[in-house]
Amino acid sequence: MRSHRWVLIAVLLLRPAIGGAQAWTPPAGEGTIWMAAQAIHVDAHLPFDGKPVKDLDLKSRSLTVGLEYGVTDRLAIAGSVPYVEARLIRGDYHGGTWDDGSSHATVTDLRLEARYKAVDASVVLTPAISALIPTHRYETLGHAVPGLGLREYAAGFDAGYQAVPISRSLLLQGRFRYTYVQRIDDQIKVDRSNADAQADYLLTTRLTLTSAAMWQRTHGGLNLPFPKDYPKDQLEQHGPHHDQLARVNSWRAAAGITYGLTSDVDLSVSWSTVLSAINAHRFQAWTLGMGSRFKRANANP
Repeated sequence: MRSHRWVLIAVLLLRPAIGGAQAWTPPAGEGTIWMAAQAIHVDAHLPFDGKPVKDLDLKSRSLTVGLEYGVTDRLAIAGSVPYVEARLIRGDYHGGTWDDGSSHATVTDLRLEARYKAVDASVVLTPAISALIPTHRYETLGHAVPGLGLREYAAGFDAGYQAVPISRSLLLQGRFRYTYVQRIDDQIKVDRSNADAQADYLLTTRLTLTSAAMWQRTHGGLNLPFPKDYPKDQLEQHGPHHDQLARVNSWRAAAGITYGLTSDVDLSVSWSTVLSAINAHRFQAWTLGMGSRFKRANANP
């Protein structure tokens, strides 16, 4: 039973989780290099009432490279950075240079994270802190922009449960983060809470199925589109930053499969979509990932 359980945990350590939850940390001196290629198709706005408005056709592709490393058996550090390409095929022009119908691409935000496995039993509890830092000033006005261009600092925890009473092939994970987002207006905050729930099921020693649900609540922000009676001075101030100031609340879902090519390399493919949201976009995304585990030369065998 123990060897079967640890096969599943080893698979989880090799890849970035779909929902983001990652309660287990790699052993000291071991780590994972991973890459994820993602294609996103956006086909509608989801305004403040949540009803889709099919006035948009946007395609985006990205390649993210990441690294996670076990400093000790409990402490892990990680970093990642994406390269994003986007093109607005159909939609309102908001004045930004990326919404001209051409493809534009750039590196966007560096993400850094530290996690500490505080409880290591049948239930694993891992507090975490992270920071997201834009690599440079990039375009943030328009539909096809690569990101929000704001610094973010988050704290929370990951939790994992080895669900042996249900099935020795099942691991359940959860995640919560509270994120402080850089202010661009002193009167409007867009801090947010995110929670994920994830289930991983080992079909064979090489094949794992994953499903996840993701929830987001923004504590503040503005509803979109702006009402017709919105004060002109505020419209001039907030209009160029409407995406950065949006009160985005959402439910999303994802499903995927991971195949172990070797004991140290795996491939994964996943699909995700928006179930419901306000002040956001409706999208579908496909992600292809690869993870490769490495070990420091003098690490424990």
